[in-house]
Amino acid sequence: MKEQGPQILEQIEAEVDETVHPLLEKILNNIKPIAYTLGAIVLAVGIYSGVKYYQTQTLQKAKNELGVILVSSKNKAQDLENFLNKAPDRLKPAVYIELAKIYVAQKQEQKALNVFKKLENMDVDIYPICILTEVNLLIDKDKYKTAYQLLKSAEDKIPSDYKKEVLYKKAFLAEKTRDLKNAYAFYQELKTLSQGEDTTYLDYKLKKIEEEMQG
Repeated sequence: MKEQGPQILEQIEAEVDETVHPLLEKILNNIKPIAYTLGAIVLAVGIYSGVKYYQTQTLQKAKNELGVILVSSKNKAQDLENFLNKAPDRLKPAVYIELAKIYVAQKQEQKALNVFKKLENMDVDIYPICILTEVNLLIDKDKYKTAYQLLKSAEDKIPSDYKKEVLYKKAFLAEKTRDLKNAYAFYQELKTLSQGEDTTYLDYKLKKIEEEMQG
């Protein structure tokens, strides 16, 4: 097709009367770059379509492989770790979530923590869940100071929907690390947010911490 275009144009040029040749030449000179531009667009669209098709097929193949691992693997954690090396980026969060579930169930808190660390920056919506889960895992390991520091450093990125849960954890961890002044402030803020609800537990905590600070 590329050779035929120039041949046709040359034939037309040769056959046209000399009196109209300058006008025709101008038209032909405009047609040539337009034809080349259209050809480039068609080529680009073809390449884009091919890439999209390849990506779709690759993603589907990876999903199928992940499904086989989850259903029939005898060593899911290891197989999932290996799968991560070749998994498409769009699928990696799902793989990390499955890995985290396995490690939590197996009481392998450190491995679960490592997975959540990788997962937390992959998706804005996943971030608060990752942080709060990491905090819980650290609490389970009695690492209250580390959990407290993590929560304080990350809370600005956690949506307000999680405010009460974050406050409960901060109050608990502040109390555990003997940061009593802040613990009291956190419980007081929780009580303010809990108007119309049963605040017996919060009242107990406030009284207890107040007595400890005075004693």
